[in-house]
Formats: sequence, structure tokens, C-alpha cells
Amino acid sequence: MKFQGNAVIKDLNGNPVQLDENGKVATLADIVQMVLLSPTDENVSGEDKMKRFKLAMKVSDNVDEISIEDAALIKQLVGKLPSPLIVGRVYQLMENE
Repeated sequence: MKFQGNAVIKDLNGNPVQLDENGKVATLADIVQMVLLSPTDENVSGEDKMKRFKLAMKVSDNVDEISIEDAALIKQLVGKLPSPLIVGRVYQLMENE
């Protein structure tokens, strides 16, 4: 599956979303790495944590392709974020809309 890690996350007006107070623009890779490496309240096994870590490392290497299984995991974790804007934009980019 195609993965555009350097794609910029934009607000509803098409302006780049800032990741922090220093003005860093959020990219798909930034959001994906954040959800993969964030602590969770779920009972996640060490093996699953290692899988998430390896996928975050892969994403940080600017890959162009990820597996369908990896994409499904990313979408599942992103879907738990509180912001509909971020979830919607990530889903759009993951589905190449």
C-alpha cells in the first residue's frame, strides 16, 4: 500500500496544521509515529509493542510502501485520537483520497 509520510496534514481551510508551538508542520509520518509510540491503557504485549516500534522506525525512514496489515494497525490506532480533523486527514491520506 502506498504511504506518503511527508504529506502535510491540513486544516479545513487547507492550511498546514502545526505540530508544536515552534511552528513545526505536522506530516502523516509525524502523526503515525506518535500513535505507534504512545503509551496505551490497553494490555499490549511486548511482542505487539516491538511490532509498533519497528513500524515507527520504518515510517521514519521515509518508506513509500507499507503492508495492508500495517495500514490497518495505523488506522485503528489513529482512530482513537480525540481530533476528528486529524483522524479524517490521516484516513484520507492512507486511502489516497
